[in-house]
Amino acid sequence: SPNAKHGKFIGNAGAPADVLELNGSASNYVNISNISSTTLSKATYGGWFYIKSHGAGGSIVLNGGTPAGPRIFNIHIQTSGAVLCGRENAWNSTGAGVVPLNTWVHIICVNNGSSVAIYKNGVLNSFFINMIGASTVPSVTQIGKYIGATGYELNGFADDIVVFNRELALWEIAQ
Repeated sequence: SPNAKHGKFIGNAGAPADVLELNGSASNYVNISNISSTTLSKATYGGWFYIKSHGAGGSIVLNGGTPAGPRIFNIHIQTSGAVLCGRENAWNSTGAGVVPLNTWVHIICVNNGSSVAIYKNGVLNSFFINMIGASTVPSVTQIGKYIGATGYELNGFADDIVVFNRELALWEIAQ
């Protein structure tokens, strides 16, 4: 499509065909610039993830914002297997064990401007009200690395990563 954005592989970040493989090093990630020209007050983002092992702070699988902050959207898989979705100081979290190691899991986060929902394999897992909408245009999106920090690198695989500037319907998420 004319709006498609393509990432730039940094380091030896797998092959662009099939799935993206990242080795957990701070220099091994995908950087996508300027995915949106407007604020993402409503957004849906996620993909398929397979975590081999976690960094000290867990694994940031998708992260958009500005290098100096704020983070506009994040998916952070903690070492417990819990998933955090949200932005800056407004997070939604699942319980532990949602993303076990060495297993493919489809995670989608939906921010409708006032709440955020986390879906695992097409099923609602967690819902949080009072989500604050985005106030900044994301200038950088990274897959496999936390913008401006280390210890969160993805060691595993990512596939079918999506970022929409709208709230997807449940039937769209379940596909």
